[in-house]
Order: sequence, then C-alpha cells, then structure tokens
Amino acid sequence: EELRNALAIALALDRTLVLPRWVCYCDRLWSPSDDIFHFGCKYPGAQAIQFLPFECPMDHVVSPSEWERAQVPFRVSNFLEERHAATGTVDEIAEVQLLPRSQFDVSRSINTSYQRARSSADIPRAMKKEVGSDAHEIVVPEGATLSEIVLLLGGVSASVVRLSSGREVLCGIGSRGSDRMGAESLSYAVARVAAAEASYARKSAGDLLSIHTNMQLEALAVSSNGNRSAAALISAERKVRVAEAWAERAEALVARVESGELDAAAEAFNTLAARVLAVPRWGSTCFSSCAIELKEWLSSHEIAAGADGPNRWFATFRQPPALGTGEGCVK
Repeated sequence: EELRNALAIALALDRTLVLPRWVCYCDRLWSPSDDIFHFGCKYPGAQAIQFLPFECPMDHVVSPSEWERAQVPFRVSNFLEERHAATGTVDEIAEVQLLPRSQFDVSRSINTSYQRARSSADIPRAMKKEVGSDAHEIVVPEGATLSEIVLLLGGVSASVVRLSSGREVLCGIGSRGSDRMGAESLSYAVARVAAAEASYARKSAGDLLSIHTNMQLEALAVSSNGNRSAAALISAERKVRVAEAWAERAEALVARVESGELDAAAEAFNTLAARVLAVPRWGSTCFSSCAIELKEWLSSHEIAAGADGPNRWFATFRQPPALGTGEGCVK
C-alpha cells in the first residue's frame, strides 16, 4: 500500500519514483526445486555466510521486467547515493512529514498561503523547517486526497521529495465536490505511461522483425531456429496490440476524467498498479513435510494457504487495495 501511494503521488507530480529500501530475511529461489528452509533461508551453498537480513534487490519484491514493459519511470533505492558518489551531486531534498488531520486544520491559515506557493523559496517559514543546506521539511495531513497532495507539493522546486511514510499519506484521488487536480494529474500521467508502453512495444516488435528478416535474407535460420524466431515475432506483435489497446483505453479514460468522471482516473491507475505491484512468485521445496518444516515460523493456516502438495510451498502476497476516488476522505 505504501508503494501504491508513492507511485500515485510520483505520477501525479510528474516525478520519477525512487523505490524504497526493502529488507529481506530469506533468500530467493528462482525455481522451487531446492529446500531453502533447510539451509537457514539461504541459497544452497551459501549457508555458511552470515548475510541475513540483507537489502532486497528490486526483483525480490516486484518485477523489473514488468516495470520496464509498463514504462513506469523509476530509480532503484540507492540511486541518490550512487549519483552523489559518482558526480558529487548534492540533491536539494524536501522532507515530507505527516501531521494528524486535526493538527493540520489548526494551521489552515498558514496552509492557505502555502498552497499558493510555486517554489520552495515561497513556502512560509512556519511550513518549512531548515534541516541543512540541501534539505527542508514540509508537512502534509494524514489521509490526504491526491488533489491536496498536488496542491501542496506541486510547486516544490526541490529535486527530491522524500516521504517520511507512505502508509497514511493518501486516502484517495479527490472527492467529487473538491478540486479535481489529483484526478486530472493522475489520468494524464497514466496516459503518458500507456503511450510510452505502446511505443516501447512497437520498437521491440520492430527490432524482432528486423532480426527475423535478416535471418531469412542471410539464410542463417535453420528450420527450428526459424520457427522459434517466427513464434517470438508473433508474440511481440500480440504484445504491441495489447499495449496499443491499453494506450487507447488510457486516452479514453482521460476524456472521461475531463468530462467529470473521477472514477476513470482511479480505474486507470489501479489497472497499472495491479501489474507493476504484483510480487513475483516465491516458493520452495520441503525435504520433509512443509507442515513440519515451517511450523517454527508460520501458523498452520499460513502453511495451508501456500501449500502446493505436502512438499512444496509458495508464499502468498496480498495486492494493495485499489485506490478510490476519495469520497470518504475527511475534508
């Protein structure tokens, strides 16, 4: 849910999402053919090395290939540190802290002037706490609508906007009677992403077509290779059709948002989020019964939920709830 909120905010603000740091307490098997639990939750052969817990690579949590196919702009969690080490760049960081809605309402007179700010230099001193030459602190209410977030953070000029937490920051896109900036910003962003995905799919198919044609012209493709390249080309063409259909739907959703249908923005974003936030399948074989091997860590219900026969187990991950229009958000 935190990543869903951060993704929605990044898209609505037309910023690039820097992925959070995740901590892994168990290594990942790319095939559930070994018993990783037998080796202390470490890849077989690495059990003598003390590396748990470790910072999760992106592919342990979400699918990098799905993000690439979807053309969602992102950077890995250590991007800022790596850039600083390589170039000496010191990014101006706006630290966003969450304030209970009741406390935020008390300072509404301050917020009114802040909402008109178009750059960090314009933010009233009461709303900006200097924490260093390259950072300042901004507060936003817990359970905000995306429209409020765009209003409060859209004019911040800092190169990095860093959320203290993504869990309680977002309630929905924006209520029907309120400012509609969140819905419009999000729908335009999703349309841009969809158009980029369609362009990426067309380029990929074009590359495959070129390779396939060259193989035929040079008479290098034996029958089996030729069949494989033809199958790959058919698959690529299918992906182009799917991506272009998604882009057309996204453009139609923008038109619906512009006509006043806030549900369309939520629909477009949730379709995208369901793809890129899906956790890759994670499983393991159990040398003895999984019910016995896993009882030290998991309840019988959790073991049963992931069982694929008595000697194989797959972790189950709940998808974050869909982002709503925000009609129930406190205003």
